[in-house]
Amino acid sequence: MSATTFLSQFKQMNKKESQSIQFVDLPYQPDLAKQYFATIEQIPWAMLLKSSTLEHENNRFDILVADPVATVQTFGEQSKIHCDGAEDSSSDDPFTLINNLIAEKIGHIDIETSWPFLGGALGYFAYDLGRRVERIPETASHDIAAPDMAIGIYDWALMVDHQKKKAVIVALNQIQSSIGCRANKPKLSPRLSSRHHGNPT
Repeated sequence: MSATTFLSQFKQMNKKESQSIQFVDLPYQPDLAKQYFATIEQIPWAMLLKSSTLEHENNRFDILVADPVATVQTFGEQSKIHCDGAEDSSSDDPFTLINNLIAEKIGHIDIETSWPFLGGALGYFAYDLGRRVERIPETASHDIAAPDMAIGIYDWALMVDHQKKKAVIVALNQIQSSIGCRANKPKLSPRLSSRHHGNPT
Protein backbone atom coordinates (compact mmCIF):
# COMPACT_ATOMS: atom_id res chain seq x y z
CA MET A 1 0.00 0.00 0.00
CA SER A 2 1.37 3.41 -0.92
CA ALA A 3 1.73 6.38 1.40
CA THR A 4 -1.10 8.02 -0.55
CA THR A 5 -3.51 5.18 0.20
CA PHE A 6 -2.35 5.01 3.78
CA LEU A 7 -3.10 8.66 4.50
CA SER A 8 -6.60 8.34 3.07
CA GLN A 9 -7.48 5.25 5.12
CA PHE A 10 -6.07 5.54 8.61
CA LYS A 11 -8.73 7.96 9.96
CA GLN A 12 -10.69 6.47 12.84
CA MET A 13 -14.16 7.47 13.92
CA ASN A 14 -14.04 6.88 17.69
CA LYS A 15 -11.42 9.03 19.41
CA LYS A 16 -12.73 8.52 22.94
CA GLU A 17 -11.23 5.07 23.41
CA SER A 18 -7.69 4.60 24.67
CA GLN A 19 -5.33 5.43 21.86
CA SER A 20 -2.82 3.19 20.21
CA ILE A 21 -0.16 4.86 18.15
CA GLN A 22 1.72 3.42 15.22
CA PHE A 23 4.77 4.45 13.26
CA VAL A 24 5.66 3.95 9.60
CA ASP A 25 9.34 4.52 8.88
CA LEU A 26 10.29 6.41 5.74
CA PRO A 27 13.66 6.64 3.99
CA TYR A 28 15.44 9.72 5.33
CA GLN A 29 16.12 12.62 3.02
CA PRO A 30 17.07 16.13 4.17
CA ASP A 31 14.24 17.70 2.14
CA LEU A 32 11.69 14.92 2.66
CA ALA A 33 9.13 17.07 4.50
CA LYS A 34 9.47 19.78 1.86
CA GLN A 35 8.85 17.21 -0.90
CA TYR A 36 5.67 16.03 0.80
CA PHE A 37 4.44 19.52 1.57
CA ALA A 38 4.82 20.60 -2.06
CA THR A 39 2.13 18.05 -2.98
CA ILE A 40 -0.41 19.04 -0.29
CA GLU A 41 0.22 22.71 0.48
CA GLN A 42 -3.06 23.67 -1.23
CA ILE A 43 -5.09 21.55 1.19
CA PRO A 44 -6.84 23.55 3.93
CA TRP A 45 -4.92 23.49 7.20
CA ALA A 46 -1.79 21.89 5.77
CA MET A 47 1.20 23.05 7.83
CA LEU A 48 4.95 22.50 7.74
CA LEU A 49 7.04 23.37 10.79
CA LYS A 50 10.55 23.54 9.36
CA SER A 51 13.62 23.35 11.53
CA SER A 52 16.70 25.54 11.15
CA THR A 53 19.08 25.13 8.25
CA LEU A 54 20.91 21.82 8.17
CA GLU A 55 24.14 23.54 9.16
CA HIS A 56 22.68 25.06 12.35
CA GLU A 57 23.59 23.34 15.62
CA ASN A 58 19.97 23.37 16.80
CA ASN A 59 18.54 21.92 13.62
CA ARG A 60 16.58 18.73 14.24
CA PHE A 61 12.87 18.20 13.54
CA ASP A 62 10.54 18.98 10.64
CA ILE A 63 6.82 18.36 11.29
CA LEU A 64 4.17 18.19 8.56
CA VAL A 65 0.41 17.90 9.13
CA ALA A 66 -2.81 18.32 7.14
CA ASP A 67 -6.51 17.40 7.23
CA PRO A 68 -7.22 17.97 10.95
CA VAL A 69 -10.04 16.15 12.71
CA ALA A 70 -11.23 19.47 14.18
CA THR A 71 -10.37 23.17 13.99
CA VAL A 72 -10.91 26.23 16.18
CA GLN A 73 -10.79 29.82 14.91
CA THR A 74 -11.19 32.66 17.41
CA PHE A 75 -12.34 36.15 16.44
CA GLY A 76 -12.55 38.43 19.45
CA GLU A 77 -14.99 36.92 21.95
CA GLN A 78 -16.27 34.20 19.65
CA SER A 79 -14.70 30.97 18.46
CA LYS A 80 -15.81 28.87 15.48
CA ILE A 81 -15.42 25.12 15.95
CA HIS A 82 -15.46 22.72 13.00
CA CYS A 83 -15.74 19.09 14.02
CA ASP A 84 -17.27 15.95 12.47
CA GLY A 85 -18.63 17.93 9.53
CA ALA A 86 -20.51 20.40 11.73
CA GLU A 87 -19.80 24.00 12.70
CA ASP A 88 -20.51 25.54 16.09
CA SER A 89 -19.65 28.77 17.86
CA SER A 90 -18.71 29.43 21.46
CA SER A 91 -17.73 32.29 23.75
CA ASP A 92 -15.86 29.89 26.07
CA ASP A 93 -12.18 30.29 26.76
CA PRO A 94 -10.42 29.25 23.53
CA PHE A 95 -7.71 27.36 25.40
CA THR A 96 -10.40 25.31 27.14
CA LEU A 97 -11.98 24.55 23.77
CA ILE A 98 -8.65 23.25 22.48
CA ASN A 99 -8.08 21.10 25.55
CA ASN A 100 -11.58 19.63 25.29
CA LEU A 101 -11.11 18.76 21.61
CA ILE A 102 -7.75 17.14 22.28
CA ALA A 103 -9.31 15.06 25.06
CA GLU A 104 -12.21 14.02 22.80
CA LYS A 105 -10.40 13.44 19.50
CA ILE A 106 -6.88 12.50 20.56
CA GLY A 107 -7.11 11.29 24.13
CA HIS A 108 -4.24 10.40 26.44
CA ILE A 109 -1.12 8.98 24.82
CA ASP A 110 1.19 7.14 27.18
CA ILE A 111 4.37 6.37 25.27
CA GLU A 112 8.03 7.28 25.55
CA THR A 113 9.57 8.44 22.28
CA SER A 114 11.99 11.02 20.98
CA TRP A 115 9.48 12.18 18.35
CA PRO A 116 8.09 15.55 19.49
CA PHE A 117 4.51 15.35 18.16
CA LEU A 118 2.18 12.36 18.43
CA GLY A 119 -1.08 14.13 17.68
CA GLY A 120 -2.71 17.22 19.13
CA ALA A 121 -2.92 20.94 18.41
CA LEU A 122 -0.93 22.95 15.87
CA GLY A 123 -1.58 26.46 14.63
CA TYR A 124 -0.98 30.03 15.65
CA PHE A 125 -1.86 32.57 18.35
CA ALA A 126 -2.01 36.21 17.27
CA TYR A 127 -1.13 39.03 19.64
CA ASP A 128 -4.79 40.06 19.95
CA LEU A 129 -5.60 36.70 21.53
CA GLY A 130 -4.01 38.15 24.66
CA ARG A 131 -7.21 40.14 25.15
CA ARG A 132 -8.85 36.87 26.23
CA VAL A 133 -6.27 36.63 29.02
CA GLU A 134 -5.70 40.22 30.18
CA ARG A 135 -6.79 43.78 29.51
CA ILE A 136 -4.90 45.29 26.59
CA PRO A 137 -5.48 48.87 25.33
CA GLU A 138 -7.15 49.20 21.91
CA THR A 139 -4.44 51.26 20.22
CA ALA A 140 -4.50 49.79 16.70
CA SER A 141 -7.23 49.27 14.14
CA HIS A 142 -8.19 45.77 13.02
CA ASP A 143 -7.05 46.11 9.42
CA ILE A 144 -6.41 42.39 8.82
CA ALA A 145 -9.35 39.97 8.76
CA ALA A 146 -7.40 37.11 10.29
CA PRO A 147 -8.40 35.03 13.32
CA ASP A 148 -6.85 35.83 16.68
CA MET A 149 -6.26 32.08 16.94
CA ALA A 150 -6.34 29.29 14.34
CA ILE A 151 -5.70 25.80 15.67
CA GLY A 152 -6.11 22.38 14.07
CA ILE A 153 -6.38 19.11 15.98
CA TYR A 154 -4.34 16.51 14.11
CA ASP A 155 -4.29 12.74 14.53
CA TRP A 156 -1.29 12.15 12.25
CA ALA A 157 2.00 13.75 11.33
CA LEU A 158 5.03 13.22 9.16
CA MET A 159 8.26 14.00 10.99
CA VAL A 160 11.92 14.15 10.03
CA ASP A 161 14.77 13.95 12.55
CA HIS A 162 17.84 15.52 10.94
CA GLN A 163 20.16 14.61 13.79
CA LYS A 164 19.36 10.88 13.77
CA LYS A 165 18.62 10.93 10.03
CA LYS A 166 15.26 9.26 10.44
CA ALA A 167 11.77 9.95 9.11
CA VAL A 168 8.39 8.62 10.15
CA ILE A 169 4.64 8.92 9.68
CA VAL A 170 2.89 8.64 13.03
CA ALA A 171 -0.85 8.04 13.36
CA LEU A 172 -3.31 7.25 16.11
CA ASN A 173 -5.21 3.96 16.26
CA GLN A 174 -5.06 1.34 13.55
CA ILE A 175 -3.02 1.42 10.40
CA GLN A 176 -3.42 -1.20 7.73
CA SER A 177 -0.84 -3.93 8.35
CA SER A 178 0.04 -4.03 4.67
CA ILE A 179 1.37 -0.49 4.58
CA GLY A 180 4.50 -0.10 2.54
CA CYS A 181 6.30 3.15 1.96
CA ARG A 182 9.64 2.47 0.33
CA ALA A 183 9.67 4.89 -2.57
CA ASN A 184 12.61 7.26 -2.66
CA LYS A 185 10.32 10.16 -3.47
CA PRO A 186 6.94 9.45 -1.86
CA LYS A 187 3.99 11.56 -2.89
CA LEU A 188 0.82 12.47 -1.04
CA SER A 189 -2.57 12.74 -2.61
CA PRO A 190 -3.95 16.28 -3.02
CA ARG A 191 -7.15 14.89 -1.51
CA LEU A 192 -6.30 13.38 1.87
CA SER A 193 -9.95 13.56 2.82
CA SER A 194 -13.24 14.84 1.50
CA ARG A 195 -13.69 16.52 4.87
CA HIS A 196 -12.72 20.21 5.01
CA HIS A 197 -12.80 22.48 8.04
CA GLY A 198 -12.44 25.97 6.60
CA ASN A 199 -9.17 27.58 5.59
CA PRO A 200 -7.64 30.22 7.90
CA THR A 201 -6.96 33.47 6.09
